[in-house]
Amino acid sequence: MKKILFVVPLPPPIHGASLINNYLNKSKNLKKNFKTYFFNSSQTKNLSEIEIFKFIKLFKFLFSILILTKKIIQIKPDIIYFNPSPSGIGMYRDLIYIFLFKIFSSKIVFHLHGKGFDRNVKSSKILKYILKFLFKNVDLICLSKLLIHDTNLIRDKKKKIYVLNNFAEQNKSKKKKKNKITFIYLSNLIPSKGILTFLNAIKYLNNSNYKNFNSIVIGRKVDEVFYENVTKIINNFKNITYLGSIYGNKKNDEIKKSHVLVFPSKYLNETYPVVLLEAMSAGIPVICYKNGAIPEIIDHNKTGFLVKKYNFVEFAKYMKVYLKNKQLIKNHGLNAKNKWQKNYTFQLYESKLINILNNISTKYKA
Repeated sequence: MKKILFVVPLPPPIHGASLINNYLNKSKNLKKNFKTYFFNSSQTKNLSEIEIFKFIKLFKFLFSILILTKKIIQIKPDIIYFNPSPSGIGMYRDLIYIFLFKIFSSKIVFHLHGKGFDRNVKSSKILKYILKFLFKNVDLICLSKLLIHDTNLIRDKKKKIYVLNNFAEQNKSKKKKKNKITFIYLSNLIPSKGILTFLNAIKYLNNSNYKNFNSIVIGRKVDEVFYENVTKIINNFKNITYLGSIYGNKKNDEIKKSHVLVFPSKYLNETYPVVLLEAMSAGIPVICYKNGAIPEIIDHNKTGFLVKKYNFVEFAKYMKVYLKNKQLIKNHGLNAKNKWQKNYTFQLYESKLINILNNISTKYKA
């Protein structure tokens, strides 16, 4: 049985990649097919500190390198599975991790959960050279065909690229929807995730005499000043409720009670947002911007609406469509749930990943 060492971020903090890796860590089917070992590559427990340099994080990282080196020597893994960061401080930290893998193993798999390599290597020839060396003889798993281009300048063209979409567990909440149409925002309270666009869209609807609806904002603060500004704006609305940062069953309940997810993210490194899949599993249509691989997830005017031109008026326009036609919400929601069932369950994800890893492992001698 092949031995696989997963060097991946695990919660806390909670974000898309760490949640998915946590499912893999608990996967019984994965353990039936491989001898699995997990090592947490993250040095922070707080999402707001991920891209912030601190000396304590540096010391934790250096210590983790020693522990990981010892683990690799003891385990002698056939494959090392890694989630490299494509940008920021995390990318430079991960370069050291990859150098370490290169020393001990040529059997490396990168599962790419973010994007930004293309942008970074175009601005630095040195970085491009380093990454081309580190990506040599490495198998890649990408979230979507729409994201493969991000590694075109650095990947080993002789190696196959596998595509594996994200997943979301089924929303099993038994909560009933409210009578009034409810729009839900569920993301971090940072400018690039579009919270201000969401609030401005609601203000626009209110000023256009579309007031008979509710709105829910769920998200954690990242920057204190921006958070205070956002909460001040929210307090001026009678039809917006801010619930703070909630997870698990409480979050699922709020999604289930809502009618439409509004996801106005223009985040530069957006890839395959799990929150969209979570909404779809609950039968909730989505209004979102054409960013990353989102056009592959949301089918325009079938499982939601894709906003082509980014501004709050465009988002309000599609919110207005739903306010005028509640039956359309039900139709789009049913389509969304059917698409989730066919494409985005954990069972499907797990089966595909096992096949990919089996395919990769057969290329190497035991």
